[in-house]
Amino acid sequence: MAFQESLSQMTLPKLATEEVKKVATLANLRFDDSELDKMTGTLAQILGHIDLLNKLDTSNVLPTSHSIESENVFRKDELTNIFEPGQTLDNAPAKDRNYFAVPRIIE
Repeated sequence: MAFQESLSQMTLPKLATEEVKKVATLANLRFDDSELDKMTGTLAQILGHIDLLNKLDTSNVLPTSHSIESENVFRKDELTNIFEPGQTLDNAPAKDRNYFAVPRIIE
């Protein structure tokens, strides 16, 4: 609840239009004057939220690499059913000695 209270009391950073123009140029974006005014306000809100997140006490939060617990679900890598080259190539549409023959795609 304290975070939501902080949201209502959030002060937005002052952004100059020139700063937003520079960020837009770096991001290869083009805005007309009305869009630039809107983006200035939007970027100020985003930076305000980031500032709030930076103020949160995370000292008791363990670092994580995922937001949910995960574990390896792969099977063990075990050797099974070894095929002889002849068996493997019997159903191939084209073969060259003991290899699959495929159309050339790079010249």
